[in-house]
Amino acid sequence: TPLHSQGFAPHYDDVDVFILQLEGYKRWRVYAPPNKMETLPRESSRDYTEKEVEEDMGCELIMDLMIGPGDVLYLPRGWIHQADTVARPAHMVKVPSSGSGGKGMSGSKDSDAQGPRGHSLHLTVSAMQNWCWADFLEILIPEALEAAAASDKSISLREGLPRNFLSYMGTMHQLDDEDSGPEGLKQALEA
Repeated sequence: TPLHSQGFAPHYDDVDVFILQLEGYKRWRVYAPPNKMETLPRESSRDYTEKEVEEDMGCELIMDLMIGPGDVLYLPRGWIHQADTVARPAHMVKVPSSGSGGKGMSGSKDSDAQGPRGHSLHLTVSAMQNWCWADFLEILIPEALEAAAASDKSISLREGLPRNFLSYMGTMHQLDDEDSGPEGLKQALEA
């Protein structure tokens, strides 16, 4: 990423992300998930504007930090983040060149690990994509149901459904506590 620029607009990912900063310096701003529905999302967000994140959505800024060569940053799934390439902050130690004849990682003499034109380079490693209980059960339940329905040991899953069974079965028809059960399910069955 060139100096004083941003690669992506503020967004969150559907994966846990590890950032390994290789060259240059980045300022990262990380915000808590905007609401319960977007905590541990199964899909990445659209791109947001800074105004949306900070004012409209009211997301709490959790971290505002600089990282340099060799630093690692962990971004949990669903946490909004953005990064800007910056010049080496004065408080950060200059990265020494290691056996490259006075050249930094980018190959330019005295690059200060900032790259020949002040760029920033990081490696992104992601984990946990499509690897939550819901993803697992979406695979397991249809396969288990298919195997049970195809079984020659029982035909009960292949029998016809009783007439008007939705009007007297399910959590919405429990006699012990009329208000128990998930509200979303009750509303869907009533619709």
